[in-house]
Amino acid sequence: EDVDKLVKHLKVALASVGDSGVVVHIAHSQGALITYFAAKRLTEEELSRIEIISFGGGAALTRAEFAFRRVVNYYAINDPLLFLVPSANKALRSGFLVGIHGQQEPEFVFLSPRDGNPVVDHGLMGPTYMEALRWEGRRFQSQYESRSSRLAKTSRTSVDTFIQILVHYFAAPIYSVVMVIFYFITECCEEVYLKTNDGFLAVIVSVKVVIRAIGECFEEDETYERILN
Repeated sequence: EDVDKLVKHLKVALASVGDSGVVVHIAHSQGALITYFAAKRLTEEELSRIEIISFGGGAALTRAEFAFRRVVNYYAINDPLLFLVPSANKALRSGFLVGIHGQQEPEFVFLSPRDGNPVVDHGLMGPTYMEALRWEGRRFQSQYESRSSRLAKTSRTSVDTFIQILVHYFAAPIYSVVMVIFYFITECCEEVYLKTNDGFLAVIVSVKVVIRAIGECFEEDETYERILN
């Protein structure tokens, strides 16, 4: 059932990107095994428009078996599944496989564990595979995102940063000042109202007091310097 769903998903994805489009498919652990069986049900033309990025796969995917556009199998060297997948284990013992079947990069990449715990390092969101996933993300941006898209994304990030700075350095202090003034007016109103029992008068007097206090804050003190002959 999982294989059927993946075959359907990949065919829909290929149709959505058009004849010249490329689908980047990420698989992890058992997902790589499901991808292996799904690939057997795709045509060579369909496979040629799919890139496979596998992490700690339960099966190794290679261009010797499938006509993928690109395929990379990442394994942490302490990943338990590495020793259960014959082709991956063989690649580890023989070294990196570079330029296999016309692909100018390794089909197997072995990573130093970042945590040391095999269970943690096997996880897709663990520190070992996450580092490789970030690298693949940067590669995707450089390969498939247009310059205008990258500039637009950078611009959006810059605008967001500017807004955060504006809120942090200007809006927040202004809000604090307004709240202080509000509480000050409230206190003045209460004091004047208790003396006069006139709500309108209390508001007018309190506002005048606050305005006078603010004006005094901005007035420059006169200073005199003694001139020595």
